[in-house]
Amino acid sequence: MDQSTTLIEPGFRRFIIRLVAFFSLALAVMNLYIADSSFNEIMHTVSQTTWSLNWISIIYSLGCLVIMPFCTGLAGLLGQRKLFLLTFLIFAIFSFCSANATHMNALLIFRFFQGIAGGSMIILSHTLLIESWPTEKRGIAQLFALLAFSSIIFARTIGGSITDDYSWPIIFIINIPWCIILGTAGLVIPRNVEYERQEDWMANLLLMTGAAALYLGVKGNTEPYGAITPLRISLCIVGIISWTLFIWRHFRTASRQGKVALLKNKNVAIGLGLGFITIIGVIIIAEYILSSSRLSKMSGEMPLWPVVPLTIVMIFTIALTIRKMESMKYLIGTGFLLFGMTILLSILRCYAEVFWLVMSATMAIALLSFSLTTLTFSKLHGRQVSEAVALYNIIMKLAIVLGYLMIF
Repeated sequence: MDQSTTLIEPGFRRFIIRLVAFFSLALAVMNLYIADSSFNEIMHTVSQTTWSLNWISIIYSLGCLVIMPFCTGLAGLLGQRKLFLLTFLIFAIFSFCSANATHMNALLIFRFFQGIAGGSMIILSHTLLIESWPTEKRGIAQLFALLAFSSIIFARTIGGSITDDYSWPIIFIINIPWCIILGTAGLVIPRNVEYERQEDWMANLLLMTGAAALYLGVKGNTEPYGAITPLRISLCIVGIISWTLFIWRHFRTASRQGKVALLKNKNVAIGLGLGFITIIGVIIIAEYILSSSRLSKMSGEMPLWPVVPLTIVMIFTIALTIRKMESMKYLIGTGFLLFGMTILLSILRCYAEVFWLVMSATMAIALLSFSLTTLTFSKLHGRQVSEAVALYNIIMKLAIVLGYLMIF
């Protein structure tokens, strides 16, 4: 039985699978930063400085990175439905524990395990979204995935509003009813068939070690301004060595099994590489150029909210009309052209109308995000989808951290 077709269910069942995957992905992503705007209130409970409270978000992300490489193997052992339900259970339990924590160490431990459940939820949900559409409609799947990932924009606002109206523990307690609802609806998710080959747990361990070490080396600082320390340098070195060993083992294992290595897939390599560069560029531009004082002043004089719905309509229209992967190169080219124009206009300060500058930047980011992710997963089937999803999320997470490092 081909696993690539098991999730293309007819009618209402398919709709429920997609709905569960979408909201599960949004829930896990929002919890990355939902506590950030509540640090002042949390500080009085756990008696810590505001800066050290950054670890509440850092440790959640670390938990995500630790579990992501192992999700494919665990789904093969337990089945997607069992793993999904177990993920909701763990996420709900440690959300409750986080809400009732009175000491910083306890809160960090609970957030780490919540992050493990959240990371598993991200990989499983993203994989379900991709596999619930036929190959020729992967673009629509990526549109919904991008919309779910975009929920991170509202995380701090929602967290702050909940804290202001109620109290900071509610930002964690609110996860519990969502887990119950999504877990109940998730019973329609089919179980996995067995994979064709054994899991390479050592490669997964190397990938996890590399991702976690690089993340902590770049992001995991407890001092303001990101002071460079011997520990952080050592972590970065360990991360680079682990990633090098992972790539070597990845190709060697595939060769021994007579398989084509995932990273040898041209679409995957191009999509991940250009996506990594794009994320770094977006962060640098947003921080240094689009947030300039003149732009901020001009943006206050006119509403920019129409940018978001216009961009969504544009991408949704493209997703519905594009069927041939050959067209993706034109979307990628258009995205980079708009991106370059935005950079040039911003550097030269040639923006008479801030609306069109922001519109150009948003459209460029949306086009590149949509086209590159669609390209990455366009010709994958079975376990390769889950493996590529894990690599994609890990690499994009590291790109975000590296982008902020280059700024500061």
